[in-house]
Amino acid sequence: MARALTLPNATVEFSTTVKDLGVVLDSQLTMADHIAALSRSCFFYIRQLWIGLCSVLRPLQHSIGYMGDGFTGQKTQPTVSKY
Repeated sequence: MARALTLPNATVEFSTTVKDLGVVLDSQLTMADHIAALSRSCFFYIRQLWIGLCSVLRPLQHSIGYMGDGFTGQKTQPTVSKY
């Protein structure tokens, strides 16, 4: 059941959370929603940094002849064309 505050010119819907100055607060002040949003944001930016780092390092790996898989560190021999 949605509750609302009716004013002469507008209706304001109640919410279980509010965001003020970048902090998400819920009615119990647990900050669980804030921590979840912060975690999602951090993982997004960490992934973007990882993708950028891989795009910089990949050409360097090829130029020095190292072609590891990036996770286990197992080296594979680069394929060299005779033509």
